[in-house]
Amino acid sequence: MHAPVRFHQDASGVSSIIGELLMVAITIVLAVVVLIIVSGISNVPDEQKVTAKLSTPRVQQYDRNGTIVWDATCDILTLTLDNQKVTWSTVKVFMKSMNGSVMHTVTELSDDSTSTYDDESPIETEFWYVDVTIGDPKMTPGDSIKITGMDISYEGATLEILFENDIIGRITLPTNFT
Repeated sequence: MHAPVRFHQDASGVSSIIGELLMVAITIVLAVVVLIIVSGISNVPDEQKVTAKLSTPRVQQYDRNGTIVWDATCDILTLTLDNQKVTWSTVKVFMKSMNGSVMHTVTELSDDSTSTYDDESPIETEFWYVDVTIGDPKMTPGDSIKITGMDISYEGATLEILFENDIIGRITLPTNFT
């Protein structure tokens, strides 16, 4: 016959309350470390972000082949950071209505030097850039963004200017075109 196996019970150890507190503390510390690492990777310091300050939009009414439309122009007042890398071919726009619904998804701007606006029915809204330094593809202060062919539903709409998928500028159209 075999002798019964006896286990030695030692009561000297960390209490269950202290053990749980240690596990919670370690979890919190790990979460904070991960948060710091992730936020450090995704956030570009503000001094390295491109921002464009825009003028208040100037809205004008036109009759295009019997259809009343509005065009808006806003000037680039300032551009922070190295504007050598902000070219018009890399700038896009996105437009939301006053209630926040999407009016235009991310759209490229056309060169306004052709001034070939849509006069065919139905007139479509188009986005243009006006480059004051002809032949220079960079966005610079003094250049403009123009929106043509808007109807009354564009009142109070917000235009966001995007560069490398970041919003670098934003304007809100007047709430009363007339």
